[in-house]
Amino acid sequence: MEQRTTTPERWFKRFQIPSPVTGKCLPLSEVDNAALQLGAWGEGVVLAPGNQKIMALPGWDVSHVSEDRRDWSLVGHVQGLVLQLHLRIWPNSPTLPIAYSNAQPEQLFTLSPNVFQGAGSCLISMTFPRYPKLSWQPYYGKVSALNHFPITLYAGAE
Repeated sequence: MEQRTTTPERWFKRFQIPSPVTGKCLPLSEVDNAALQLGAWGEGVVLAPGNQKIMALPGWDVSHVSEDRRDWSLVGHVQGLVLQLHLRIWPNSPTLPIAYSNAQPEQLFTLSPNVFQGAGSCLISMTFPRYPKLSWQPYYGKVSALNHFPITLYAGAE
């Protein structure tokens, strides 16, 4: 999958993936993990949350949560296409619990206080598998949960 640095002039379909956090969006290289940087989880960005709330993405369902609640796999039905998305929490301290499930429908999970100790105290990678017929463009900078789109996918981009 090709990473774009500019918006293409034309495309067949555009899919924008909203940010589940309010904070900052950074490149994957911000996480000191070779597997992530080499694409083991696919393409994507890193989010530095500004608070403990990780919001649910509209139209996306949780398909799997790891036992330690560090990995969250989501499936979304977007414009007739089924997309997969992986969120992984990269805490500075590996102390459990890492996150709590949330009963509120608008919130996906809450970061544990021992993981989130202020803005930038942990990172969350947001990656998706490589889709051969899509290209993608990241947005780096400040993001607001559900109002900014750190990842845009393009089908048939020219």
